[in-house]
Amino acid sequence: MIFGSLRKRLLLTNVAVMAAILVALGGGILLVMDRLLVAQETSTVESDLQRAVIERRELTQDEFQSRHTFFTSGTFFVIWDNSGNVTFNPSGAPTAQLRSSAMTALSGHAGTVPVNLQPNQPALIASQVITDQGVTSGVLQAGRSLEPMFSVEREALLVMLGAGLAALLVIVVAGWFLTERALVPIRQAMDRQTRFTADASHELRTPLTIIDAGLQVFGRHPDQTIGDNAQLVDSMSAETQRMKRLVDDLLTLARVDSGQAELRLGPTDVSQLVISTGRDLQVLASSRGDRLDVQSEPLIEGQVDPDRLRQLLVILVDNAIRHGEPGGTVDVRSDTVGHDLRLEVSDRGPGIPAEHHSKVFEPFYQLDGSRSGSGAGLGLAIARWIVSAHGGTIKLIDNDPGLVVRIVLPLRGPLDEAQRGPGHTRSTAKDAAGNPNPSSSA
Repeated sequence: MIFGSLRKRLLLTNVAVMAAILVALGGGILLVMDRLLVAQETSTVESDLQRAVIERRELTQDEFQSRHTFFTSGTFFVIWDNSGNVTFNPSGAPTAQLRSSAMTALSGHAGTVPVNLQPNQPALIASQVITDQGVTSGVLQAGRSLEPMFSVEREALLVMLGAGLAALLVIVVAGWFLTERALVPIRQAMDRQTRFTADASHELRTPLTIIDAGLQVFGRHPDQTIGDNAQLVDSMSAETQRMKRLVDDLLTLARVDSGQAELRLGPTDVSQLVISTGRDLQVLASSRGDRLDVQSEPLIEGQVDPDRLRQLLVILVDNAIRHGEPGGTVDVRSDTVGHDLRLEVSDRGPGIPAEHHSKVFEPFYQLDGSRSGSGAGLGLAIARWIVSAHGGTIKLIDNDPGLVVRIVLPLRGPLDEAQRGPGHTRSTAKDAAGNPNPSSSA
């Protein structure tokens, strides 16, 4: 409903803007055309007047009158004497409307002015005094009707109105489809946000329910000690830790979306980081009956964020331990390929079907079956952001059986080393990955 209303508003806005542009453009064209046509008519009538004045001086009165009895050129002539009487008017032009401009010319202010000969019959009148042996003998007027010019302008207006309406129709049709396409990313973003919120609420509801139930038990049995409810306390503590991890992950992804997440790049001994992280995770693997085998090529150094790289390893190893074969082995390997770091974490679990390899990078995506666990599906979301922020790639590969997660990171960092010094801080939320919110089946 909201998108339908938004689509209509966008369409109306586009049509209104284009209509305003077309009106302004058409009005400008008509204004320029009018000025050009008026200038052309003025030039024509003044040229005809000058030629007639010369002919009036050089020809006899009878010759002049016989030459200008007909006005096939579209220019008519009127001659006035000094007393304001018409002495020549073969076209029969209404002289009452011409007298004012004739008298003005006799007073020494000759010029060209528009005059309405009849209602809705505009004309352009040019006046000039005529002399006979240096003595003013009258006024010669030349006139041209402006009706043909206005007819051209009306036709041009009709053409532009038709073209404008056709253009608006095309804009409406095209705008209807374009606005739909423009709203697709917004609709998808809102759908993702809605699913994200619903999934986050669902994941938070379980630990909150368990904690609330435990508190109700304590309330009903105030005489019991914590020792009497050790199992319940342990469950509440575990759910509290799970909720804390979930909130931390949500906060990280929210910072990525808002552009506030950053990498703190610096020279790092990657080999030592991988080994030390693996040593710390041995306890986690042992607690679940698994074995963690960590091997690294020595002396790997790179320009990376050590905290984020350690977080990446923890996520991948934790996923592999929880989803791998019970009592099996999780392998961690790191080496260099050219100027890149290659990091692989593999398990011997049921793996992930190939058709789900891209889907596991969607928010809160969970696989059905044995690879679904107690996680919230945010681990690989953060992992992929870390990888992408470093300018690297993450790929899932079948291990027959099991799964291999292969990470390739540039050891020089996502920026040219010459542009970056030690401890460089770089915001990566928007430029690190096309989709900053992929998630895993963790």
